[in-house]
Amino acid sequence: KNNRVFSQILLLEVRNNPGYFESEAYDLVKEYARLIDEIVNDGMAAKEIRTDVSLASVKDLVIGGVEHGCLRAVLFDRKFDEEELAANLTEILINGLRAQHPGIDVSKKTT
Repeated sequence: KNNRVFSQILLLEVRNNPGYFESEAYDLVKEYARLIDEIVNDGMAAKEIRTDVSLASVKDLVIGGVEHGCLRAVLFDRKFDEEELAANLTEILINGLRAQHPGIDVSKKTT
């Protein structure tokens, strides 16, 4: 958000370079991916998260959603609120991943 030129280069150019996959930046992405795995697996074990979803797809949604939300702002020089982006992605993910419980209609937004 604060260094849009660097963000644009990172999101569009660096990740397409084979050397990226041996970089500290990629190590950080893998660390976040492991954290997502842990959270989702714990949620599944606690029966709070559906067990019929692909762990890889959940990671793609989280990481891709953040990247896409940032990239759009960077490319088109738009203002964006990272907290609003995080809240929107969280709402979508939580309601999409929430396990069905008897008597609870997850299709309706709760307040």
